[in-house]
Amino acid sequence: MQLSFPGPPSGQWPTPTPRVRELLRQGAEHVLNAPADWLEAIDLAGLSLKSMIILADDPVLMSASRRAARFSVIHWARANIENPGEPVPPYLPADELSVARELLRRGKTELLFNASRAAQGTAWQQWMTIAFELTADPQELRSLLALSARSIGDYIDASMEILAEFLRSEREARLRDSHVERRELVTRIVEGGEVNVHQASRQLGYTLEQAHHAAVIWSEEADTQLATLEQAAKALVRCAGGRHALTVIANAATLWVWTTADKPVDLQPLLMALKSLPGVRLAMGSTGQGAEGFRRAHLDALTTQRVLGRLHSDARVVNFDNHHIAGGHAL
Repeated sequence: MQLSFPGPPSGQWPTPTPRVRELLRQGAEHVLNAPADWLEAIDLAGLSLKSMIILADDPVLMSASRRAARFSVIHWARANIENPGEPVPPYLPADELSVARELLRRGKTELLFNASRAAQGTAWQQWMTIAFELTADPQELRSLLALSARSIGDYIDASMEILAEFLRSEREARLRDSHVERRELVTRIVEGGEVNVHQASRQLGYTLEQAHHAAVIWSEEADTQLATLEQAAKALVRCAGGRHALTVIANAATLWVWTTADKPVDLQPLLMALKSLPGVRLAMGSTGQGAEGFRRAHLDALTTQRVLGRLHSDARVVNFDNHHIAGGHAL
């Protein structure tokens, strides 16, 4: 006789009989009292992936990852001892968050989700062994496996959703921190502060000792999206034929941009690009050379932006060098 174990309809939590709840509770107790090698198999399941070799050389990360996998299993088991058959609240051990931060730093966060699924597969194999020892009744076994499959799957899914949100928040925090540091350094340069040009170039990822185009990109519309301003910055770099660019978030609706000045900016395609970005405006400074040109070009772009503001001009693109105005009325 071949058994199949269908889960309940999507969105509907199963209603187990008291007998099935008791079987699940007994199985959860088996998990808590399982031999060390049983839990170790789950610990190592995710780490056995070739992609997880990144942890093999770091004993601290390896230990944290193993503890996280074990604590996650223990949390599920304890929940089903206390409330067998009820949804298990999601749980992320502190070790899991520590590993997540490190893998985020290394740009390898996808490994977390791959490892979780691998560990889940091994845990399910171990759980089926327990389930078949608890009952020989086909109907009870069918119900027990259907319930536990739903319980484990939902528990892992909910925990992974929290992990994904944690990683998103960490990425945003790191991005904000990097932009704050970048803005502080750029502000020091623009204000004429003393800086080591070579060191500043390394920190910014942008060479100061070269020719620069500079621009201020902003929008006065409500709910301006940073991504929209970044599209305008990319259009500027493209129309300048730039090889490298530096973008700094000045505030929620303003970007400061520099790019290599290998050739004059082609204004017509730039204006066409901005027409598809409602409310976005761009003021360019003079072309400058070296660190002083970097500073002067930016100050010119700020001056141009302020003039537009005082005159209430609706121009979309303005070039300080030749006072060219596009996309609105001339000054």
